[in-house]
Amino acid sequence: LQLKVQAARHVLVMWRNIFFGLLLGLIILQLLDVVVHVATKQVEVVRIVGSVLVILWAIALAVMTCAGKTLPWKASVAACVLIMLIYLVLNIVFLAEFGPMNEGRPRIPLFGFVLLTLGLAACGGTVHVKDEVQGIKEVKEVVPPQTIGGEV
Repeated sequence: LQLKVQAARHVLVMWRNIFFGLLLGLIILQLLDVVVHVATKQVEVVRIVGSVLVILWAIALAVMTCAGKTLPWKASVAACVLIMLIYLVLNIVFLAEFGPMNEGRPRIPLFGFVLLTLGLAACGGTVHVKDEVQGIKEVKEVVPPQTIGGEV
């Protein structure tokens, strides 16, 4: 039984590490996007607002997780979808205003940043959900409820 408890805790720690790694990657990606805009003197307010929104969402998820507070499964997925939809709409608004070309060249960095952001956010939301739904469920199935306490 003790070995099963340790294995279940190891799985939870692994999922949390992956989750925080994805959030960190998301934050770094957005900061890089903002820095590139500022450094090249192409401050695109709509895109920077989208990046800041994603950064704030990722920080909020990390802080909540560190504090041991998580949203219910449906709320977590809904928040992820809502933030990514707003981010995507802001980038579409930018493209509608300025077009898909920048000085005659396609905006490949924009598409790269947007696709990476959507991918990292989707993975981060999935890991968050797996941690809460699968990881905790596994621990509760392996360990009698009275032994879990506040240790997990």
